[in-house]
Amino acid sequence: MRQDKGLLFCSIQIISAKFHERKEGVFPMSNSKNENPFPVLSWSSNDFDVSLKKLYEYVIQETRKAIAWYDDKRRGKRVWGYTLRLSAIIVTGASGIIPVLTQIFNTDKLNPLWATIAIAVAAILIALDRFAGLTSGWVRYMITQMELGRALETFCFDWEKKMLGYSGTVSTPEQATEALELCKDFILKTRDMVKNETQLWSSEFQSTLKEIEKAAGATNQARTRN
Repeated sequence: MRQDKGLLFCSIQIISAKFHERKEGVFPMSNSKNENPFPVLSWSSNDFDVSLKKLYEYVIQETRKAIAWYDDKRRGKRVWGYTLRLSAIIVTGASGIIPVLTQIFNTDKLNPLWATIAIAVAAILIALDRFAGLTSGWVRYMITQMELGRALETFCFDWEKKMLGYSGTVSTPEQATEALELCKDFILKTRDMVKNETQLWSSEFQSTLKEIEKAAGATNQARTRN
């Protein structure tokens, strides 16, 4: 009974932590709080430059906000994932040292059963890292952050190249349309990057639920046999 309660408690904590990671209002590039609303634009011939500048600043700010989100979220995952895995390595090493020390010092103070306990603890630490998605989440966030950063730099160069071709001033509807398309393609590209990462998170979340259900079923079967 206690094992079932412990498993249930751990499952709830893991699910809660993973869901809290993507709760409403904290998704990257989300405008649910109107922090960076889409600008009001005017497309009269005298307003081309002003409107495109507003649009340029909007897409830049949206992308930087997403990059900052991933940078902030990955730090905690990196620290906790590194801590759990390093602890697992240390505990695993201790499990191999305990029997050797027992033989060297010819003492009964170090019970060999502690080696078995150490191995079990190491397995639990690795499982926590895996189920909570710490190391995997850190890697996923870092890759997405780097991709967003690279896309942002590419867009900035493409934009400057476009403005250079216009001699620094957008004077025709055709030029304004080209610049508008450049902004649209870029913002959609970055949102697709965030979407792909979120889909990976969703798949990992579903996989975690299935593994927890499988572990719970195995525990119940073992308890029934006993």
